[in-house]
Amino acid sequence: ALTYTVTANTQLSGVNSVDQLLNQYVLIETDESNIFEITSMKPVKSAVGKVLGVGENLISFEQGKYLPVRQGLFLTPYEGKTVLYHSSEDEIISIEVLQESSGILEEWNNTTKKVTIDGTDYPINYVTDLSFLASIDQKVGTKVTFYANKLFLFKLTDYTLPSEPVETTIDISSDLGVDSFLIGNVATLTATIKLGTAITSDDVIEWSTN
Repeated sequence: ALTYTVTANTQLSGVNSVDQLLNQYVLIETDESNIFEITSMKPVKSAVGKVLGVGENLISFEQGKYLPVRQGLFLTPYEGKTVLYHSSEDEIISIEVLQESSGILEEWNNTTKKVTIDGTDYPINYVTDLSFLASIDQKVGTKVTFYANKLFLFKLTDYTLPSEPVETTIDISSDLGVDSFLIGNVATLTATIKLGTAITSDDVIEWSTN
């Protein structure tokens, strides 16, 4: 696990303490002389959607509605894909293509918040589309299509024929810069802050990376 440090000089936006950002995706900036010291941190808006179309620095998740994208992100490989995306100040700053898979839904555990598909447990997080729970009893024992990354399941639907496989792997580290990136499960830049004791100034943040 990587270790980053929050100091008394770390600027927080939109929250009063780091505790409020536990297990959430956030945008951080680090000190130029020490990339493991966080100088600023703020939450981002995260969602899952299917990309219907792309333009120059624009992307559409709904018919006729385009959202601005941080300049420099190469968008063509995302068209038609189901993605996890993050935005800040009404601009999309990071996108991750979710792996499309299928299998037999065996169980939903409401206590652990995990879905079991073909013997494998998939945890969810706060961004997961939970609409599948409305008909979970009917789905158990049937084949389903689901979308996940290495850590979480984000969407589950009735079985559909798989989409075309992703042929291109995008490393967006150069798009965001070495001193500004996401903590979350996005490409090579991200991680999830672990739940634990309260984190205050000068404490250490630990997270697990992809």
